[in-house]
Amino acid sequence: MRGGGHGFPGFGTNDGGVVTDLSKLANVEIIDKERHLVRIGGGATWGQVAEALTPHGLAISSGDTKSVGVGGLTLTGGIGWKVRKYGLALDNVAATEVVTADGEVVHASAEENPELFWAIRGGGGNFGIVTAFDFAAHPTTDVFFGKIAFAACGPQIHSVTANRTEFLGEHGSVSRPAALTRLGLSGAAGPGLDPCAAITTEITLAPGEAREVIFALGQADSLQDVRRLISESTQSRPARSQLKQVQEKWDGYLSALQVTTPDPAMDLMLNRWLVYQVLACRVWARSAFYQSGGAYGFRDQLQDVMALVYSAPA
Repeated sequence: MRGGGHGFPGFGTNDGGVVTDLSKLANVEIIDKERHLVRIGGGATWGQVAEALTPHGLAISSGDTKSVGVGGLTLTGGIGWKVRKYGLALDNVAATEVVTADGEVVHASAEENPELFWAIRGGGGNFGIVTAFDFAAHPTTDVFFGKIAFAACGPQIHSVTANRTEFLGEHGSVSRPAALTRLGLSGAAGPGLDPCAAITTEITLAPGEAREVIFALGQADSLQDVRRLISESTQSRPARSQLKQVQEKWDGYLSALQVTTPDPAMDLMLNRWLVYQVLACRVWARSAFYQSGGAYGFRDQLQDVMALVYSAPA
């Protein structure tokens, strides 16, 4: 069965078998404006859905890449950008059109053929070929695609690169970057690179002289805010004040609950390091040393936040 064809199974075929290609069933139609009901063909992609619904201020909770197929992702749950507010794509299915194994075209909803409907809503893709879905869409106004990230330093920047391969070298590593064997960086930036943020500056020290150089990494909503933050954060007094605030904030999180065991290493890990991992990596960055990208499932979210009941209850 081939729906949108995003993953490698969608491009696959088989010897001596039949591949049913639904890509021509890619219609997207608003069938009830008041209830925001949208009928989508089983071969549509989420990019086609977004393009059709955007002029109407509507969106459906699924798909993080426009080439992902509606049918395949929905029948396996359907995680998308709005999943935390509106649930999985499958949670928003109001009805389906299904071709059963005997060739019958069946309409399934909570009122009509409910057993088939709830079997499909349970994440079942083996009850027939779903040729159309009726989704409950949701009003969507402003969409924020992200913030502007920046790296800066106090002295004048000498050179920069956004190409990690240039900085580390083709066979280099963080312990021996190729950029440290030569003077200056190329200034490369733009799409298509293995991204990083590397900057160099030059300072001249007299014998016995010491100087403080401040580097800043951050994000902001606009270029105006970026410039303001760079100006504030690369000066000694404001930078020290900001660093103190950050340290005090983390001390509040990491010292709220203290565990004492016969093993000092275990105490250090339980009292600070693991709590930091949960909040900074799992909750905020959606990453961690063992699962980059985080986990969206209820069980995963629950076990993460349970570790913060006393440290960060709000």
